[in-house]
Amino acid sequence: MIPQSHRAILDKAGLATLTTVGPAGEPHGSPVWFDFGGDRLRFSLTEDRQKYRNLVRDPRVSLSFTDPDNVIHSMEVRGTVSFEPDPDHAFINSLAQKYLGLPTYPMPDSAPRAIGIVEIRHVVTWM
Repeated sequence: MIPQSHRAILDKAGLATLTTVGPAGEPHGSPVWFDFGGDRLRFSLTEDRQKYRNLVRDPRVSLSFTDPDNVIHSMEVRGTVSFEPDPDHAFINSLAQKYLGLPTYPMPDSAPRAIGIVEIRHVVTWM
């Protein structure tokens, strides 16, 4: 569903703004690292965070992306999220490589990590 014209944004080390539905129905946005491969959009989160609790309660999500090299080239992806565990931190370590050039994630977490997997339902692109 991601148009070819905007796939390159997902290969870059830009941030996505992840927006979930908060407990009172309000939007809850936060920047996240992400990965896109094989038509799977994924991000990492710990299970003790508000965004994880929001997604367990209501899996609807929006992610906004801006090309770090061309700020008017952007898109929004909407969908629903499912989770896979990341017990050995392999996924967050791969994101640390993409974003920081490090082999492992430098900030250990006390809470278990999960991989959010977005089932893409709608895409809006600009420029």
